[in-house]
Amino acid sequence: MELRNSAKADFNVAGKLVFPNDTFTFHSDDQSNWDKMILRSGIRDYFHQFNQPGITTGNRAQYISRLISESIVENTFFNPQTDKTRLKFGLYCGNCGSFNLSKKRFHLTCNKCRCTECNETHLLRAMSDYKFLFYNQPMTRNNLLEFIDNDLHHKAISRALLKHCYVDRKGRKTVYTFKYYDFDDALKKSDVYMRYKDHI
Repeated sequence: MELRNSAKADFNVAGKLVFPNDTFTFHSDDQSNWDKMILRSGIRDYFHQFNQPGITTGNRAQYISRLISESIVENTFFNPQTDKTRLKFGLYCGNCGSFNLSKKRFHLTCNKCRCTECNETHLLRAMSDYKFLFYNQPMTRNNLLEFIDNDLHHKAISRALLKHCYVDRKGRKTVYTFKYYDFDDALKKSDVYMRYKDHI
């Protein structure tokens, strides 16, 4: 309505609040609340209604669409760049979060809580963390090595990337995309293929 008034345009304003996140849940006994909102599962049907006769079309619809598109602003609370100076690089304990680890041949043991996890578990966690912290930046072997502060040998990194990522070779540069949604998903789907086990 504010947009309509500021543009001195003449059109009716009606709509609903749309929640596109598929993990969002809403509970209400008041039916009027449900009439004002669209959850992820109902988005397809909601958009289908705009394909029905009687919906504004032609120059008028284009004019309203242009008004709306010219008024879209960037989300001021969203910063697509991760500030590396605020991060602590290296591998950390999955049990207590400590970076104080002792390296063995195939495992790392936390010196704080004595939890022992295999190298592959640590690398799965690192790849998952990298995906969410640097989702708009390609993951390369060197980037991941820097991210884990070179805590493991580059050959171990290469093996893990080939096993748990989709590979995209771009000339001399190879980019990896994590196959799983997150660390928990990776553990569930890759656990049977892991040679060494964790001891928590």
